[in-house]
Amino acid sequence: MFTLSDKRLFLFLVFGLFLINLILKISEIHFIDISEATVYNDFGKNSAISEFLKILFYPFASFMGDTLYKFRLSSILATLLSIISIYFLGKKLFGKEGILLGLVVLASSFLWNTIARTGVGEAWLFLFQSVVFFSTILYIKQPVFKWRLLNILACILGLMIHFIPTLIFIMVYHTLLYFLHPKGKNVLTLYSWLSILIGGGAYFILNGQLWTTNGFIFNWSTIDLKYVLAFLLLGIFPWIAFLPAALIHLYKKGHNKEELSIIFGAGLLGALCSYSIVLILILALMLGKQVQTFPQKIYPYRNWVKTLSILHLILVFFLVLYFILYGITSYEGKGFYAAIVTGGMYWSCALISVIGIFGNRMRFTVGGMAFSGLLFLYFFWSMWLPIVLPIPK
Repeated sequence: MFTLSDKRLFLFLVFGLFLINLILKISEIHFIDISEATVYNDFGKNSAISEFLKILFYPFASFMGDTLYKFRLSSILATLLSIISIYFLGKKLFGKEGILLGLVVLASSFLWNTIARTGVGEAWLFLFQSVVFFSTILYIKQPVFKWRLLNILACILGLMIHFIPTLIFIMVYHTLLYFLHPKGKNVLTLYSWLSILIGGGAYFILNGQLWTTNGFIFNWSTIDLKYVLAFLLLGIFPWIAFLPAALIHLYKKGHNKEELSIIFGAGLLGALCSYSIVLILILALMLGKQVQTFPQKIYPYRNWVKTLSILHLILVFFLVLYFILYGITSYEGKGFYAAIVTGGMYWSCALISVIGIFGNRMRFTVGGMAFSGLLFLYFFWSMWLPIVLPIPK
């Protein structure tokens, strides 16, 4: 079985590059999404932005002046707190190796990287909902006061940021665990009703209503589920060869009442129903689990992974060609150079991962997939977006 805990240099490079990507050209790229523009333009006004979200943004907004990246720094802080909480809570459930692989997948995710450095509410919502995801299971397995308190606090804070989506996530996730998990009845003593009452009451007092949409990219009123799923697939694109294996494994083991599949399934459905980007966290953990067991001789989905890795490589080749042509025609020399470096780096790393998959060399597999995402994002933020989305002078 492939292990990461003894590969400190690799982990240092992965998370070092991830941190560089968070701040790279942060002040030289215009608004990524209309939701970010809304936060920037409406902050401090009587707008439909959650008041608690404004409180979380306020320390940076008050000291950074009229700068575009002040809200982005708040999202980066939330992301760093998310990494810490995921690692320390997740390793109690999935082991050190499982959570490290999940974090490597997450760090190279296009979707999470974008949310992590964009001045919108998703980064803070992701933090609190991910704590809800982990603390619920920790309490079910070990019903002690510290996990109950952590769960209640995370639920309340998530509800105060974005009430309706967090309410749906909690209700669907907890209900499914109650009926499907062997110790599901412990959910009742998490006192979810108390969290909902306090969080909902605080949200209503602060906002005067229970539904606000501004400041979030993923909303029922602004985006369809098909686009959420499309962004999700794009988010785990470097690791897509393992996606069918992860879903088939979830389906098969779920029928056999395997605990881990019940946890993943309940979390996925709760996140899907609420349009929560905790989806990307749960998928990252599922993909990490498949990568971890891939070297085993009895691994049952090897042909799936090999086939998808080749198809992915072919698809990326043609996408890079289109990317280069688009760069030339739209932005001339600068566009050509940015496109060939960005796309070429991704394809080269994807090729290394294919070599690893067919040669059963996990260093190549994991390294190729991780760095295809991380290096693509590095050149995307540093070379491509400053051309496409420059700040108007």
